[in-house]
Amino acid sequence: MQNMKAFSGIHHVALKCGGTDEYEKVVCFYRDLLGLETVRAWGSGDSAGCMLGAGSDIVEIFAAGKVADGAGGLNHFAFETQTAEDVDAWLEKAREGGYSVTQEAKDVTIGSVPPMPIRCAFFCGPLGESIELFYVY
Repeated sequence: MQNMKAFSGIHHVALKCGGTDEYEKVVCFYRDLLGLETVRAWGSGDSAGCMLGAGSDIVEIFAAGKVADGAGGLNHFAFETQTAEDVDAWLEKAREGGYSVTQEAKDVTIGSVPPMPIRCAFFCGPLGESIELFYVY
């Protein structure tokens, strides 16, 4: 597990928390449990925020904020792992951290053209967001 790198990347995702207590829990989850690095941080209390890096992409977290009208809900986002085995290892780390696994790791071929063989798993993050661990063979 020590040789695992964080992730190859994600698309930009912004999470808004319900205050400073929730903010600290969420930052701890992404920074300490998943190993994302702080790119920048700002403010304090309800105006606190930070950007955490995952490869070349960012998870932005706000201590308190209103979701923009019409923004819709976040279905899930996927962290790309370095290896197929990392899907299983990160899922176990999330489970050990007390987070609920919603889909065990499995190999699937997405029926696209061309077909895309993957290994994936899902778990819930601290705000109830669905997080996918994703590796393309």
